Amino acid sequence: MKKNILMLVVLLILGGFTYYLVDNDKDDVAKTIDDYDFSYRDFAIENIDDVAKIIVVNRTKGVFTFQKHNNTWFVNDSFIASKMLVNNMLAVFQRIKIDYVPTEAAQMNAMKGMMLNGIKVEIYDKNGNAMKKYFVGDSPQNSIGTYFVMDGYSKPLVMTMPGFKGNLRVRFSYSLNNWRDRTVLGEIPENIKKIELKYYIDKNSSFVLEREKDKFEIHPAFPDEKEISKPLDQKFANSYLVSFTKKIAEGLIADKEFIENVLNQQLLAELNIERKNGTKKSLRILMSPSFDKELLPNNKGIYKYFNNKVHRYFAQDDKGDIYQIQYGVFDDVLIPYQSFFKK
Repeated sequence: MKKNILMLVVLLILGGFTYYLVDNDKDDVAKTIDDYDFSYRDFAIENIDDVAKIIVVNRTKGVFTFQKHNNTWFVNDSFIASKMLVNNMLAVFQRIKIDYVPTEAAQMNAMKGMMLNGIKVEIYDKNGNAMKKYFVGDSPQNSIGTYFVMDGYSKPLVMTMPGFKGNLRVRFSYSLNNWRDRTVLGEIPENIKKIELKYYIDKNSSFVLEREKDKFEIHPAFPDEKEISKPLDQKFANSYLVSFTKKIAEGLIADKEFIENVLNQQLLAELNIERKNGTKKSLRILMSPSFDKELLPNNKGIYKYFNNKVHRYFAQDDKGDIYQIQYGVFDDVLIPYQSFFKK
């Protein structure tokens, strides 16, 4: 009975103390909550596989919503997201830890910075429940660590991630074109039925490679070009399709004026892929505006334009997106008709 009375007295005292804080100073209430509720320190997510949706709100770059469908992440419901950049975010969610608690003066400056350019990050599970919501700020003056503050709290902390040096903010600071996957070609070789590669700078090197059951046939891509009568190297043709498995662009082009300049450049080649299920993909390869002077006029055929000295080109896919590509990545795709025959 005495214990019950004592407990009641304690509860009444605590209740009166809380009422006093609310009635006298709301700012002090926020401080008291921060001091006794340690959820403002709990940034890490233990089971990263539970993350199904991420929202990144960046005042200068825009709002980006990432959602996972069949183990593939999409950004803004329209584009496949860069696997590397999403994995970099997920690594922060899972491995982030407190480096130190900044001084009160540093906290005030950090909060001012958050108000001006903080990036808000919201993380949701498969059921749509919010797992974490917080703001990512800049680095302290010593450039070590990154200010993070949990949504609804006023105590920023300096956070780090083991194995990473620098500002974690960079992992949330991309534009849409950066967030997007830069895969230009990502074919399954066994699903390819036909490849047509037209070189407008060398029609003689153009070809149509077609699979008929377990064998390949090849013909000139232009009807006025002469057919090679030598036997087709079947092993080489089969290995050629592997070249289409994973081709990544150096970047996606967003500047409208520059895109207009690219589209006015010389069309070097056109690649058309037809899959067994009837779906198709096309790619137009254009000369770079700034690399015309690097052509090799003494080279023959396509190698006057496609060589390691030129380095970069632009490719437009059938959706209209324009990528900057490198010859060193696409050199095993950009081969001539003559390469398919045994010597």
